[in-house]
Amino acid sequence: MHSYNVNLERRNRPIWLMVALSISVVTGLTAIVAGLEEPWTLMKYGIPSASLLFLLIYQLFDKVLWKVGVFRFIFQIHEPDISGHWEGTLKSSVNGKDSRMVATIKQTWSKMGIVSPFENSDSCSFTAVFFTEKSQPKLVYNYENVPHTRESETMTRHIGTAELHLREDNQRLIGTYFTSGERKSEGTINLKRKLADG
Repeated sequence: MHSYNVNLERRNRPIWLMVALSISVVTGLTAIVAGLEEPWTLMKYGIPSASLLFLLIYQLFDKVLWKVGVFRFIFQIHEPDISGHWEGTLKSSVNGKDSRMVATIKQTWSKMGIVSPFENSDSCSFTAVFFTEKSQPKLVYNYENVPHTRESETMTRHIGTAELHLREDNQRLIGTYFTSGERKSEGTINLKRKLADG
């Protein structure tokens, strides 16, 4: 997975709070243990450092807590959680036909990865950015498409960009894409999030 661009001011707020919380907890534990005649068994092995505590809190927030409503409200997190399995169609200017497309999106608070396997190639994102100022969030990402074999004259390794709008309560990704280099194609993408139970 790679990092994805969001509003840096909003991104820094939780980090500063995690730093302050880590320092406060370690300072408090140190004061408590210093005042005990018989420290707890656990504390005999030392109090965790603020940096270690910060890493633990960060990992918890990065993977889980950023999705929870109260934290999203407090820290003004507008980037939607789009992780999961998506299925739909891709229509290319190369042949004008609808082709089946699937995409697996892995996302944490700080990172994202979008992988789309096709019949003759695999596509993988390497940068992404969310635009959330408007009512309809928009995801723009760059990807590399690598053919399974070099024997095909119509399929070459290329770079592309997709611009997808989130619709229907973040259950659809609809938009366009274009490719650079020798391929120079464009088309449309229409994906729907596949529910876990089917």
